[in-house]
Amino acid sequence: MSHKYRYYKCFWRFQNIAVPQGATVDSAYLRLPWGSGPERTFKVVALASGNAPQPTDKTLADHGLETTASGIWTIPYHGAAIAVAHTSPNINNVIQEVVDRGDWSTGNSMLLMVRIGDEEASSISDKKKNMYFSESTEPETDEEAQLTITYS
Repeated sequence: MSHKYRYYKCFWRFQNIAVPQGATVDSAYLRLPWGSGPERTFKVVALASGNAPQPTDKTLADHGLETTASGIWTIPYHGAAIAVAHTSPNINNVIQEVVDRGDWSTGNSMLLMVRIGDEEASSISDKKKNMYFSESTEPETDEEAQLTITYS
């Protein structure tokens, strides 16, 4: 997209995930602070890797590297001047696909990605994601991205 604060896909790497290989993921929620904007629907996926490397460029965001499991997340409209934290629906199927991999072990890293749903990919108006390293002049929340997983 042409505007530098609009994203087609954002991703976050979570390190030291203490979930054993093959555990049953009962629930998983991603909590992110979002900037103001219209209601938007996103697809939540993970990098199909048992130990996600630190991204150095956009190559890990290739759709062909995503998990087949995904979740749909609709962020409602809010016109607040500050970022508002939102929690995803249960994305346990996405996390389950990663921890079921043969190359997964407890303590590894996951890379979660949020992207505009295929049906909205041509839209010119996007949610704005406030990032800690952003050069945005918009007020930012002090809340970090969080991943909460429960398993048995």
